[in-house]
Amino acid sequence: MRMGSNIRAALLLASVFAVPVGCAADTEIDATIELRPGSGGVWLNTSVLGVLPLSELDLSGKFHRDVRVDQILIQEGDDAVVVDHTWSESGELRGLVGDQEVGGAAFLHSRWELTLQSDGGLEPATLFLSEVLQGDKGWRYVFTYDVGGGSFTALCDEDLEESGHAAVVIGDLTVDPITADMEPRADTLYLACTSGAVGKAALWGYAPWTIGLDAFEAAVRMVRADYCGDGTSWTKPGTPIQIADVWGIHGFTDKIGQTEAFWGEGGAICLSHPRAGGKVTCPGGDLPTCEAGAILSSEPGALLWTRLAPWSANRGH
Repeated sequence: MRMGSNIRAALLLASVFAVPVGCAADTEIDATIELRPGSGGVWLNTSVLGVLPLSELDLSGKFHRDVRVDQILIQEGDDAVVVDHTWSESGELRGLVGDQEVGGAAFLHSRWELTLQSDGGLEPATLFLSEVLQGDKGWRYVFTYDVGGGSFTALCDEDLEESGHAAVVIGDLTVDPITADMEPRADTLYLACTSGAVGKAALWGYAPWTIGLDAFEAAVRMVRADYCGDGTSWTKPGTPIQIADVWGIHGFTDKIGQTEAFWGEGGAICLSHPRAGGKVTCPGGDLPTCEAGAILSSEPGALLWTRLAPWSANRGH
């Protein structure tokens, strides 16, 4: 599936005021930012309910990462009915109400009743699915929650490229919030904000149902400039790149940009020009420099190839 000959990928991810993990936060806003999954650089996800990172929902009735889903209710006429079983199929929310299968827009205005677990005990919370989007970029959903006084706020930070607060809902996925390692996990929904790297990779065409989970993980590491494959992001929001890949989803239009890196399932295979400049040091040692004239087919295991965009301020680094 080809989605375009070129992607000018400006990583305009909303959490530009990242607070390093472990630093004291003086305000509630700072505390929220500090707890975002995948801290520093480009975030893995920007999904936060109050001050609780909320990326994954277990649908089996168990607590998972301090959250339990008690029930999901959708509107049928004037009535709210319980969804007996919920899942995501290629990014589309699906559910069973009795023996009737529902999906997509049927979840508009649905209520997701949760219980949050903390040192202070248990407390209820409710998500509302406020907007359902479907188009050539697939299904996306805008979740909100009540912050009191009749006000609601979006679960996701704003995606400055898409001008919205949407998430791609990925089924049966768990993501380590520190290392970015991915594994299948049954009865789980991952709410991947398109303002974070997991949602961004899916939005750009690299969803796991399109290219497989291992390759999707590689794409997320590419978005974050996670060269070492250990969850560390070596870039910052707003840095433009160009992408080519082995699936023909994206390819280069501008031929003059410098090669940044070739990417495989474990991170960067080689690195020539770090996205944000400077020196990259990986725990296992320095990455090799990409050979001059290398292309995707000449790099064993390479799935993606990134170049610094020729209009980037990084050009010449």
